[in-house]
Amino acid sequence: MAKRRRDRFLRKNCECNAFADSSPGNEAEGLWLADNRPPACRFHAVRTSGCFRRVAGALALFVVAALVVLPATTGCDGRPTAESGTDGADDNVFADAGHDAAGARAAETGYEGATPTLAVETVELTEGRICGNLRVSGRVSGVREANIVSETQGRVESVEFDLGARVERGDVLVRMDDRVEAAALEQAREQLEAARADLGSLERRADSGSVSRSDLTNARAAARGTESNYEQARRTYSNRTIVAPFSGRVAVKEAAASEGNYLNAGTRVARIVDMERLRLEAPVGARNVRNVTVGASATIELPACDGPVFAEVVAIAAGSDADTGSFIVALEWENSCGDAVRSGMAATAEIECPVARGGIVLPTAALGAGGEGLAVFVVEDGRVSQREVELRARLGARAIVETGVELGEEVVISAVSRLRDGDPVRATRIGESGELQ
Repeated sequence: MAKRRRDRFLRKNCECNAFADSSPGNEAEGLWLADNRPPACRFHAVRTSGCFRRVAGALALFVVAALVVLPATTGCDGRPTAESGTDGADDNVFADAGHDAAGARAAETGYEGATPTLAVETVELTEGRICGNLRVSGRVSGVREANIVSETQGRVESVEFDLGARVERGDVLVRMDDRVEAAALEQAREQLEAARADLGSLERRADSGSVSRSDLTNARAAARGTESNYEQARRTYSNRTIVAPFSGRVAVKEAAASEGNYLNAGTRVARIVDMERLRLEAPVGARNVRNVTVGASATIELPACDGPVFAEVVAIAAGSDADTGSFIVALEWENSCGDAVRSGMAATAEIECPVARGGIVLPTAALGAGGEGLAVFVVEDGRVSQREVELRARLGARAIVETGVELGEEVVISAVSRLRDGDPVRATRIGESGELQ
């Protein structure tokens, strides 16, 4: 209750009469009166009266007016305009100075107007080939080579081949003691013939109904069992004789292949190579293997041959060697040198670049998407011009350009995806396209 009476007293006696009653010429006196009111009145006036709000509104109007008038007198770029009363000659001096300063700032910051000036690397377009011939070396082998091993164990009775000799498919190389196996084979043959005879007799009696179905089924199962035993005995007997799997020459003759020696199953007795068609496997580094393609031509240099022989790349390894990190490239060719070539001879091969004809070399890093195909950016007077190009060949990181660019032009090879036609750039030439790998 006391608080309410106090508020009513303040509202009655502490109005802003100094402002409300003062005439236009007495604003200072009114302000002095307001400031000399009792403290409670001054506090109440600041909190509740409209005096403070009117002063704040006037200040806000003054700030808005200043913001509107200032650009009109100075111009949008902050320089004085002709309407502001500055002499026209002085305006030109200020404008030129401001323009020079803006240009200096653009050079320092890399910005020209609203478009950023991008730092890029370029190459000068020159002629060349996208790859050179690759020289590799390795050892010659036959396309077909086989290690001849014993599939059974036993004593060697005779050896019918010699080192370096030519053998034909099916020729006997080693004979082993086969007397036990021959007897087992004869027994299996007799058992098979007896089983087949019993089955035939039962089938004839079954037609007249004098044999049960179960007896006939058992007879057929017995016949199949004896037939299997016979095939096994025949295989064991044939394994006592080691024969050549294909025609070729004996590259290796093991010491175990000698008369009277006892062979275990899996023992190697010889290695036969077919030298009618030769093969060279050579390691190639990761940097060069990308320039090799299946079907590429190659020239083989063999000491045993009078002149070069011509080969073809037939295979490229999909993975590298775990020890060396290189990739195996295989070449094959017909043996035109006859018996002078031996398996294991060292040879050198020169693999030709699949793109033999040269032209304007373009790094593939410069290529980007154009309107209907591939395009590059050519630097002209500090800006880039987008050109659509056609490629004649492409291999690895290099390509041969057919149309779209000319010799001597500078092509952007970095930040290509960030460029647009006409963008300003700060170019750094790093070399000639024909020299880059």
